[in-house]
Amino acid sequence: MSLTPEQCDQFWTYADADRDGSLTIHELKAGLHTFLSETNQGGEVECIPDSVIVEIFTDLDKDGNMRISKEEFMQEMMLPHRRETLKAEFMKLCNPVTKKMGRAEVAKMCQATKTYSNEDIEKILQEADINGDGQIDLDEFLAACS
Repeated sequence: MSLTPEQCDQFWTYADADRDGSLTIHELKAGLHTFLSETNQGGEVECIPDSVIVEIFTDLDKDGNMRISKEEFMQEMMLPHRRETLKAEFMKLCNPVTKKMGRAEVAKMCQATKTYSNEDIEKILQEADINGDGQIDLDEFLAACS
């Protein structure tokens, strides 16, 4: 997720329900739903799987204290190179000839974390493969990571 400073402040307002200056995983989940509903002009928002919420939370909780401080959140959201970093990672992981990620590349990426089953890998591939060609191109990868 990459947000403007204004969007970051807006999100923080939605998410920090108890106004203590930090987010629990429950506040993050509720804040994401509210923020996405608001930025989608009140339209239907697809439920974010708990596994994705946990991943986002873990990425943001830099000090591992099970709370996200506003500083941790803002630092991550304001990284100007986030999209470029994702592109560079994609290029390292994709097939060098096709410039796409098939099942083998997705499996290699997921197995490096030692937390994904074969079923998880298939689900990731299906969800990210927007055009249904069995491969994840750069645009699909960036969309899945945003």
